[in-house]
Amino acid sequence: NSEDGTFAILAHGTPSVTRAAFTLSKFRLNIAAIHKYRPHPQGDYMVFTLDPACTNAVLKSAKGVWHTQALGENYTRVWL
Repeated sequence: NSEDGTFAILAHGTPSVTRAAFTLSKFRLNIAAIHKYRPHPQGDYMVFTLDPACTNAVLKSAKGVWHTQALGENYTRVWL
């Protein structure tokens, strides 16, 4: 299902939801995030939030936006 992150079509210009696990190396903090990719005429972006299914005692909530830019067929540049 592309709405909950269990299945996604990952292609530039196609809205999708994905889940990812990260380790914030400076703090050795494991987090799980949900990324909602949204194409937009003025610049594509991803909204990230913490995955409520993977709670962390230290980090209870976080939300932000990453801007995205296609760099060829298989690469994407991401920045805050």
